[in-house]
This record gives sequence, structure tokens and C-alpha cells, in this order.
Amino acid sequence: MSDPSTVHSSGPLSSGPLSGGPFPGAASRSRGGLIARVIWEALLLIVAVVAVAVALADAGERGATALFLPAGVLAAYAVAIALSLRTATPNLAVTAIGALSGLLYSRLLDSDDPMPVVLAAALAVAAAALLGLVLALLVGVLSVPAWAASLAVVGGAQAVLVAVNDGRVDTLSRDGVLREEWIGYTVLAVVLLASIAGGLLWAVPGVRRALSANRVAGDPVGFSGRRILGALVGLVGSSILGGLAGVLFTARVGAASGVVDFGTLILALSAVLLGGVSVYGGRGGFAGTAFAVVIIAAIQFIINLEGGPRALHYGLAALAALVGFLVGRLLEFLEGPFDVAPAGMPASGPAAVPASGPAAVPTSGPASVRPAPGGPTLTNYAPVPFSHMPPQATTPAPPATPSAPPATPSAPPATPSAPPATASGPSAPPVETASPVETAPPASSADAEAPRGDERS
Repeated sequence: MSDPSTVHSSGPLSSGPLSGGPFPGAASRSRGGLIARVIWEALLLIVAVVAVAVALADAGERGATALFLPAGVLAAYAVAIALSLRTATPNLAVTAIGALSGLLYSRLLDSDDPMPVVLAAALAVAAAALLGLVLALLVGVLSVPAWAASLAVVGGAQAVLVAVNDGRVDTLSRDGVLREEWIGYTVLAVVLLASIAGGLLWAVPGVRRALSANRVAGDPVGFSGRRILGALVGLVGSSILGGLAGVLFTARVGAASGVVDFGTLILALSAVLLGGVSVYGGRGGFAGTAFAVVIIAAIQFIINLEGGPRALHYGLAALAALVGFLVGRLLEFLEGPFDVAPAGMPASGPAAVPASGPAAVPTSGPASVRPAPGGPTLTNYAPVPFSHMPPQATTPAPPATPSAPPATPSAPPATPSAPPATASGPSAPPVETASPVETAPPASSADAEAPRGDERS
């Protein structure tokens, strides 16, 4: 049995809220993981600068417009996916929501009572936000996996597109302010800056802890307010960005697509993974998504200029996603375990469950060693919770060697004036007792016969 004096400093409760120490698996970054992310994003920045320089060198006067306007749409989709991944609620329906928003924008402009372009765009994006709210309630309240719920939305969006327009392109009847080139540049700049700002915001442990609760590997159908918050931020926010991207794409090309664009979904997802956003949720870089979007857009532009096959676009996306998987897994390993338990609360998972046995029971401090009355010192009693600790050990001392029973109180100690001894013999042996009380020495044989002489006389 373990020494109780060491129970308070060992076992699974030696760290955590009871001891004031750090939790195992706290939501924090290790220094090695942080340095690795910075190095990876520095490499992405270098590649992005080189890719843009090569693309602009091969293009003509309109090269910048042809490069950056599509990059703005791709950036909006990529940031939407990155936001949903950071909250561990992957939204695979961002391009489907964008297609629905683009079709609604086109129909609002072509209605019998046409409305202003900005109002039509706002209503289309609001419809995307409403669809994202439905997704968030499914994921947050009913604990439906986000990828499954978003795939159901993809099927529903495709059904609406086919029912409304039979899968055909819906051409805009009039232009608007969204067709102007400065809108595309502005959107690209704003979206990339928002991506960087979101990465910096997610570097705060409190933000990750509050919005990434869906990453917890506990009860998959458990109800949690923090999981609802993460689903609202991730799915509603990503749906709004997806709707905005769909409206911008429709305004730029002058027509609404009649089908869900899975090619753009693959390109946006590959850019997010290449940027270092974790597929497990909760973690991501600072500016990696922005740099990866520029790289993907520039390489796509170069392939189009060179007349490359269409299959090369998807092969590039698959390769970028594979590299992103490997890099993301390496960064997860370097950053260590992740948990979203708030400060001062036990972490979820097996690490938070105390092991069975006396060693896992907390005590009020080092157990004091108390000697038992009339017995040896006890040092092997089992530790118990401090609220039930007895004032002293109550375990009886083990008996020593067998001995004669103690003398009864009716046998007084022998004295010189004691009555004569029995006729059993000339002298009586002393009575042995186990009591530590000091007794008078036994009488000698001469003393034992003296009363007999006095009695005969």
C-alpha cells in the first residue's frame, strides 16, 4: 500500500483545478508549433510573390484584372471554409449557397418591379445567412455533424436550381455597380485582410476556447451552449461569405450559374488546407489562407494563359490538398494536445477522469503519522477524503507475543502484611501481567513462612 504522505503529490489530480497546476491538454500552442507555423507561412509568402510576378509578366494590359477579380471570389469562398473549419463545423455547402444567392440576385434584378443593385445583393446575402442559421441549429442543437448537414444543403440547393431554372445560366438584364473593376479589387483586399485578422484573433486562447467546442471528443450528441455558439459563428459566418461570393461571381460574369460549382469548392478547400488550417478544428495560421489563395489563383491564371488542360486545375487542387494534409498533421503534432475546457475546469476526455483506487482520492495534505495508544506506530492506513478523515487512527494494534491474562482486580499485590499463602506449596510464583503498571516485588520464601511461625505461637 502506498505511503499516504505521497498521495497528495501524485496521481491524475496532481495538476488541474485542485492543485492550481496546468491542465493536461490545455488549448495552448507550444513554442515549436508556433515557430513552425511562422516558417511555413513565410514560405507561402515567398511562393505567392513569385507566382504573382510570373503571372503578371505573362499577361497583357488586362492581366491584373483577369487575375485579381476571380481571386476575390475564390478568397471569399476560402475564408468561408476556413472559418467553418476553425469552429470545427466544416461547411461543404458554401459554393451551393453561393449559387443560390447568385440566382436570387439575378431574379431580383429582373423582376417586374426591379430594385436597386445594392438592395438586391443585400437580400441575396440575407437569404444565405438564413440558410446558415438553419444549418447552425441542426448542428448546435441536434448535434448533427456539420459535414453531413451541409451535404444535405448541397442536395437541396441543386434541387432548387434545377426546379427554378432547369440548370440553365440565368443572364442578367442590366449591369450594376458590382460590375465595376474597383469592386473586385476592394473585395479581394477586404477579404484577405479579414482572413489575416481572423487568424490573429484565433491566436487568442480565449477565442479558440469559446468558439471551437465542437472539436471536443466527448459525447457526440451532448448538448452544450459553447458548441451552439461555435456553430452559429462558423456556419452563419461561412454562409454569409459564401452568399457574398456568389453575388460577386454573378455580377462579374453577368449571369447566374444554374448548377453547384464543385470545382471552385475543391480549389477553395485546397487553399485553406495549404494555408495550414487544421481539419480537426480550432487551429489555423495567421495569414496562411490569404497567401495560399493568391498562390492558387496565380497558378490557375498561368494554366489558362498557357492553354493547359482542364484536368490540370483539379490535379493542382488535389496536390495542394495533399500537401495541406501533411503540413497540418505535422503542425498538430508540434503544437501538442488541444482541449477547449475553460480555465479552472477539468479537461474533457479520459485525462479528466480520476483513476480508481486510493491514490486518486484527494487528501487535505500530507498525512500525519500518529502513534496508536499502547501499540506500534501506524503508517499504512489507506487515505480517505479529507471530509471523512478521523482525528486519529482507529485500527487496533496487532497483538504481540502470547502472554498470560492480566490479573483481576480482586488479587491485590503482595505486601509484608499480606495474609498467609495457600497450602499449595512453600512459596508461590509471582503473577505475570501484561499491564505496564508497576507492581511490588514478590515475597521471598523466608517471608512466606514467617507468618506461619507467628500463627503457631
